[in-house]
Amino acid sequence: MKAVKVGFVTLTEVTGDGDHRDYNAWHQLDHMPEQFSIPGVVCGQRWVLAPACAERAVAVEDPLGTFHYLTMYLMTEPVQQTLDEFAEVRERLAKLGRFYEHRRARLSGAWVFLEALAAPRSLVAPEVIPYRPNRGIYVVVDEPLPDTSSLDEYLRLRHTDHFPQLLEVPGVAGIWSFATRRWAFAKSEDRPADPDAQDATRITVAFLDEDPLEVAATVGPLVEEHWAGAPVRPRFAGPLLTITPWQWDWFDPAP
Repeated sequence: MKAVKVGFVTLTEVTGDGDHRDYNAWHQLDHMPEQFSIPGVVCGQRWVLAPACAERAVAVEDPLGTFHYLTMYLMTEPVQQTLDEFAEVRERLAKLGRFYEHRRARLSGAWVFLEALAAPRSLVAPEVIPYRPNRGIYVVVDEPLPDTSSLDEYLRLRHTDHFPQLLEVPGVAGIWSFATRRWAFAKSEDRPADPDAQDATRITVAFLDEDPLEVAATVGPLVEEHWAGAPVRPRFAGPLLTITPWQWDWFDPAP
């Protein structure tokens, strides 16, 4: 198994003219399978911020905006070639009329892989946690405030104190973390890409093997405690459910 270098993450909103079933059928049965033709793409998964998950999200002053789905591809060297081929596949499918138009990326880009951790009870190596079946994830997105004088100390505490706390929560199988660095074309609707960004947006993904809503009841307060007085700007923290093919009814109107 080649070492993962980058996580390409997209937070997607299905816009008003779209249909969630159509979007999921397109992405899961057409768009995502095509990405595995790229040698550097070694894993791809999707999760949904179902209404019950959104209710369990931590309230933040500056949220990323409405989104419904999170997609993550794991990529290996050669990173730039992989990213170029990734963009080429998208363009080719669009020219073939195989791209879903009624969508908007609230955040999208390549994040450098930082660290993998596994709860002892998971038994497997931290590096294989994303390949282990999961019932969902708990995602945290934040970025440094302009005054970064205390950022290093805070990040050390994140890795020596906060992450070990999370790994003790029943249902948290492992944690992967990412940060914007060299491939800093991460962008969102309200924040344009900054090619000179260094360690800006950070994304933490906790892989869950118990009910994400139940796990969130414990993880959410730990995240809020960790953020209290921290030199970061919280953007999102909450649970998402693993998507099962053809079970796409989270946003259907009530009968």
